[in-house]
Amino acid sequence: MQFTLVSLVGILVIVGFIYTTLNLIDRSIVHIIPPMLLPALAMCALAISDIRYLWLEHDAGTEGDDED
Repeated sequence: MQFTLVSLVGILVIVGFIYTTLNLIDRSIVHIIPPMLLPALAMCALAISDIRYLWLEHDAGTEGDDED
């Protein structure tokens, strides 16, 4: 869960920096972050966290420490 939070905050910082830079460079058009971007990024962060967890779980299972 901590990885999800860190990745979401990192992505939001990058997106915020990009939109702030665009607004400073081109003042004729106001660049607004789409309202559905935050939920989409949150779901993306959760998917990345799940993939990372499954990948680590898969790597831990190949060590051969099976008790059976």
